[in-house]
Amino acid sequence: MKYPIGPVQLEPDTGACMTAPKVNDDPTLAMCRLWTRDRDHYDDMLHLTSLRERAVFHAPGDDEAERLFRAQATVTDRLGDKLERFTRAIFRTRAQSLEGAVAKLAVVLRHVAPSNDTNEEPWPYLRNVHADLERLHQAAANSNESAEHQTG
Repeated sequence: MKYPIGPVQLEPDTGACMTAPKVNDDPTLAMCRLWTRDRDHYDDMLHLTSLRERAVFHAPGDDEAERLFRAQATVTDRLGDKLERFTRAIFRTRAQSLEGAVAKLAVVLRHVAPSNDTNEEPWPYLRNVHADLERLHQAAANSNESAEHQTG
């Protein structure tokens, strides 16, 4: 499961916004959106590395398969290192909005949880809190939009 970050949903393949973001000057929110894009790319690279590794096992002695696997593993390792540095930067940055804090929680859930659907504590509770915060944030945003339409 990919955790949504604020009211903006990112396109899984391209990282492009599927909905227009609201104006928010919180750098943490922007960083979390970029982190999500990079994490999606990293997950894709891990999958490709795994495929290359299987090709090596199915074709022992195939130098080209071995070369492709090693090259892919190097790219994946570098991306993983970049993602780890990015993660640390996110958590050194203070959220300046509720939306930014919720985005940081989404990063934690995706980055640290052993799996997206683990029932080990505390992960179900943290997913529940994240869902509550998302719901409350969306309700507040809808309420603000409704009030703006009434006064406009």
